[in-house]
Amino acid sequence: MEIEGKFTLKKREDGRFDVSFEPKEEGKAPKRSRSFSSYDGMRRYLLDVGVKSDKIPALQELRPGQTTSISDVKVESSRIAA
Repeated sequence: MEIEGKFTLKKREDGRFDVSFEPKEEGKAPKRSRSFSSYDGMRRYLLDVGVKSDKIPALQELRPGQTTSISDVKVESSRIAA
């Protein structure tokens, strides 16, 4: 089943990336957060859950301490829950 929601990406000062998912409708899927040590790992995860590559910001667009959102994404619920 696909769920619509929003991903929030944050590049930390130490270079790690925090990714959280919030479903558009409460109860459709749990809120999830993950941390990645590299941009490539974060990008791979987002592609695996179904985010289209053109919605993922380039590494140069992510500044330490800055938060970026990817809105209106449809992802596979089983991949988010994993």
